[in-house]
Amino acid sequence: MPEKYKKTAQSLYLDEIKGSELDNFLAMGWYRMGPTIFSIFYIFYENQLLSTIWLRTPLKQYTYSKSLKKLLRKNGSSLTHVVVPFKYSKELDDLYQKYRHTFKGNLPDSLDEYMMNSLGLGIYDTYLVKVYEGEQLIACSIFDQGENTLASIFGFYDPSYSVMSLGLYTMLLEIEYAIQHEMEAYYIGYFIPGNPRFDYKLRVGNIEYLDFKTREWICFDAFEYDQTPIKVVRRKLKALHSKLNETYDSRIYQNAFIDANIIEFFPMKYVDDPVILVIETLSNSQTIILCIYDVSLESYKMYQCQIVDSPFSRYNRDWVEALDDQTLKDQLVIQKTLKVCKTIAPIERWLNEAKVLSQSDKNTNSAT
Repeated sequence: MPEKYKKTAQSLYLDEIKGSELDNFLAMGWYRMGPTIFSIFYIFYENQLLSTIWLRTPLKQYTYSKSLKKLLRKNGSSLTHVVVPFKYSKELDDLYQKYRHTFKGNLPDSLDEYMMNSLGLGIYDTYLVKVYEGEQLIACSIFDQGENTLASIFGFYDPSYSVMSLGLYTMLLEIEYAIQHEMEAYYIGYFIPGNPRFDYKLRVGNIEYLDFKTREWICFDAFEYDQTPIKVVRRKLKALHSKLNETYDSRIYQNAFIDANIIEFFPMKYVDDPVILVIETLSNSQTIILCIYDVSLESYKMYQCQIVDSPFSRYNRDWVEALDDQTLKDQLVIQKTLKVCKTIAPIERWLNEAKVLSQSDKNTNSAT
């Protein structure tokens, strides 16, 4: 089981998992894609670096709102549905293809590819909600069942029926199934604050979100959009940047390699923080002094890092190079931690002392 506080992104490839273990992973903000279960708190979405906020709905005493009851009644009057153990079929992939071709974004060529070729492995206890109009399959959703929880994985539908809110409808059917089986919580995945494409998940109601700093689940009514981790990080580094630029030509970048600890084969101390303040590049141009802000610790961290250019990197360089000039496109590995502090002043003192020592060394070398 992973540590409570660790990297920005983590992943595990599992051969098997118990229902109780899935419950524990979900409670920590982990999610599965194919056979891999992972945790991320930042994501590039349409080339913008944003925070992912993980959501769940506690099911004890859960009730549907009036609008959700209306949707259930309306669709239920003309549609039928079944919940069955997952089994891949051409019927499913045909529906997926209809959905994929009208989806605003990139989706893999097949449902099997979307699920990372894991559909027949049987690692998870996976089910399908299948919605029919007559004998025609018009919507489907995939979910995993734990011991006391249910996790929604993916939903897709025939776009010609989009006015029926089938994505939300299959979620409500998943909740109905979870309540019937006395599940304690329904995990919805993440939403991205400020991006309306994900707001439909909030319509389920009784939402809790996973607080990035405390790793505790909190009622969504208390959620503050300006306190999302990416906004906090940018504010803190902007303040440091403004202070240091009186002496240093520092620059703020977003980091292209936020999921290096998931993607790369070789275990190294990758810099996977979302935003980086580059303070100084040393004379060899391969060593960089930088600072990040750790939201969970509410602290600045200053590192000495090395640029790595591995031919074995699994990153798509074309994707990296297509990002804007505000993105650091060199992958970095931490050589050593130079400073950890709550405020800016200790960083200024450390840099001033280091500058004095560096100048002293230059003078000594010049004299000899």
